[in-house]
Amino acid sequence: MAQAGMKRRRDETSPRQPHNHSSNKVSEVIIGGISYKSDRFYLNAGPPPKGETTPETPSNDASPNPFCQCGAQSCHPPPLFDRDQLLKEMIERNELKAAVMGTFTFSLQFLRDEYPQLVGPNANIPTLVLHGQKGLKYINGTNNESGTFPSPLLQEEEANSNESWDPESPNHRDEPSPFTSLHLGKSFHATQVLPTSDGSIKGVTEERKNVKGKNNRKWQAGVHHPKFLLLFETTGDIIVVVSTANLVPSATLEGSWIQRFKRYKGKPRNRKRFSPANNFGFSLADFLHQLGKASEEGGMRIDAFLNQYMNIRLGEFFGLYHFEKSSVCLVPTLPGQFRTKDGSAQKYGRHRVQSILSKLEKDLHSTPKDCLVMQPTSIGQNMQIGPLAHIGKSYLNCSKSEVNNDVLGRMSIIWPSWEFLATFTEKVADKRPPKREPRRNQSEILYEKGEVEDFDCFVFLSAATFNSLDMECVHRLAHFRTSHPCQFSSEPLTPHFKSITRICKDPTVCKSELRKETFSWFLLTSACLSLGAQGKVEKEGTPDETIKYANFELGVLFTSERAEKQSGRLYCFGPQECTSDARKASNLIHLPVPYSLQHNFYLEENEATMNGMPYFHEVRTTDIGGNFLCTPYKQSKYLDRAKDSENKENKSKVE
Repeated sequence: MAQAGMKRRRDETSPRQPHNHSSNKVSEVIIGGISYKSDRFYLNAGPPPKGETTPETPSNDASPNPFCQCGAQSCHPPPLFDRDQLLKEMIERNELKAAVMGTFTFSLQFLRDEYPQLVGPNANIPTLVLHGQKGLKYINGTNNESGTFPSPLLQEEEANSNESWDPESPNHRDEPSPFTSLHLGKSFHATQVLPTSDGSIKGVTEERKNVKGKNNRKWQAGVHHPKFLLLFETTGDIIVVVSTANLVPSATLEGSWIQRFKRYKGKPRNRKRFSPANNFGFSLADFLHQLGKASEEGGMRIDAFLNQYMNIRLGEFFGLYHFEKSSVCLVPTLPGQFRTKDGSAQKYGRHRVQSILSKLEKDLHSTPKDCLVMQPTSIGQNMQIGPLAHIGKSYLNCSKSEVNNDVLGRMSIIWPSWEFLATFTEKVADKRPPKREPRRNQSEILYEKGEVEDFDCFVFLSAATFNSLDMECVHRLAHFRTSHPCQFSSEPLTPHFKSITRICKDPTVCKSELRKETFSWFLLTSACLSLGAQGKVEKEGTPDETIKYANFELGVLFTSERAEKQSGRLYCFGPQECTSDARKASNLIHLPVPYSLQHNFYLEENEATMNGMPYFHEVRTTDIGGNFLCTPYKQSKYLDRAKDSENKENKSKVE
C-alpha cells in the first residue's frame, strides 16, 4: 500500500493546471504536497523566521483566490522551492539511490547535521560533491570536522574578477583529495573541479598528453561555479535541479529549476535518434564529462562514481533518460578557447544562448526595440564598452556591425545600492566597530561617518573595478529594487540570484492590461558579469576569432514561443488574471523575478552625481577618484574638501 501511495504522489498533477497548448505535457515534482512545474523556476525558501522551524513563504492576504499560487496579481505568489525538504522527503521514503551535487562551496557540518544518510559514519546513500573551493580541508580526528574555508566569498569574487591564464597557479594544486575519513562515510566523496582546459583552440574535443601520459591541461584564473543536483531515484528515474544556491544553509535570495526525467525502457539510445533541438541530454553529459576531466588528481571522478555506484557509463548517460522532454534548454560554460566559426563555441555560454535563439527566431516574440536586463552578483574587471557591447550583441542577437553605444542603450545592469542592502540585514553598526584590516573596505569608510550599517553581503564590486569601467558602462547600472508584489519571504535576504533576460516590447503581445512585463526569454544562471563567466573575444572579425572562458557555469533558458506553436508559452511577470483558472484558456506563465523591472538608473544622462550609492564590497584609499567621484558619498566629501581648500586660500590672502 505504501508503494502504491508513493506512486500516486509521484505522478500526481496539479488540480489547477492551466488549460493551454502544453499544460498536459509539463512535468512536475511534488514536494510537501506542492506541485513544482518544470516550465518555470522558483525562488528558494529562506531561513525560518525567528522562533519558527519552517521556512517562511510569501503571502498576499488581500488575494481573492487564497489557494492558487500561479503568481497572478489576483493570486498568491508561487510557492518557494525547499531543497532541504526535497532531499529529506526522498531519503525518508527511500526514494534516493545516489546523489551528485555541484557547488562552489559547501558546509560539511551542514550536510552532516541535515543529511546523515549522505554524510557521516552512518551514511548509506552514495554521494559525490563536485566543488570549486580552494584550500578546503577535512582534518580527521580533530576539532575541525566542519571543514575549513579560507574566505570562500572573496575567492568567488576574485575568480569572477580575473580572466588571465595562469599555467603555474599555486592556488590549484593537483593533490589527492583530503576527503577520505571514515567519519564522513565510505560512500561520500568530495572532489574539487579545477578551472582547466585541454589547451586546444577548438575546445574540448581531445585531451593533449605530455610525455609521461598525464593530462597536459592549462590553468585559468577561474572557478568551478555551477550549482546543480542530480538525484538518482530508486525507480530508475532522475531528478535534475539547476540552481544559484551553494550547499550551505539558506541565507540568501536564490532561484532553482527542477524536473524529473523518466528512465528510458530498453537499451541506451544512440545520438542519431535525436534531433538537434532536443539536446538537453547531450549538453548535460558533455558538461559532466568535462567536469570529470578537470577533477583534482586522487579525487572521485563523476564517471567512476556513476560506474561504481550506479552501473552507468557516462558515455551512455544522455540516452538513458527522456531528456528530450526537457522544458528548458541547458546553458553550460567551461574553461577553454573556442572558435566562433566552426561551431565549437555554440556549445557553451552566451554563444550557446545565441545558437538556441537563432533556431527559434521565427517562433520567438522579439522586436528590435527589446531591451536586455542583466542581474549579476559580481562584476569583474576589464568590462569596457567593447566587451560589454559584444556581450549585449550576443544575447540580443544583433549584427556585429551595430554601433556599440546603441547596443549599450538597450542594456541595464541591475545592482543593489548600499541603502537597499542596509534594509536587508540585522547586523547594525552600533553593535561594534568594523574590524580593522590593512585593506580598508567600504563599510569601514562609511562607518566612520555613521552613514550606513556594517554588514556582510554576497555581492561583489570593488571600487577599483568600478573606477575601471567606461562611463558609458556606468550609465547602465540600475537599482535593484524588490518586485511588486513581493515574490519571496519578508525575512532579510541579500541577493545571490543571477539572471539575464530579454524584455519583449512587441505591442501586439505586450498588453499592459494583461500583465506587467513579457519576457522573450529568461536565463537563470550561476554566471555573473565578468569576462571569465561571459567570455572574452579575441581576434574579433577574423577567421581565427575565438572566445575564451575561465569558469565552469550552468544555467537554464526559458523561451517564449508563439501561441500557434505546440509549446505556445508566453513568459511574463504578474499576469492580471489567474492563469490556472480552468474556465479560461491561458498560455501565460508567471516567472517570480525577485527584482523590479521598472528600474531607475544610478546615473542619468547629463547628471554629475548618482542618485544612490552602488554597493562596493571593498574601497581602498587609492580608489578615491575616477568614477568614484560620481557617487553621492564621494561627491559630497569632495565638495567639502574643495570648500575647505578655498577657505584656507581666502584666509591666506587676508593674512
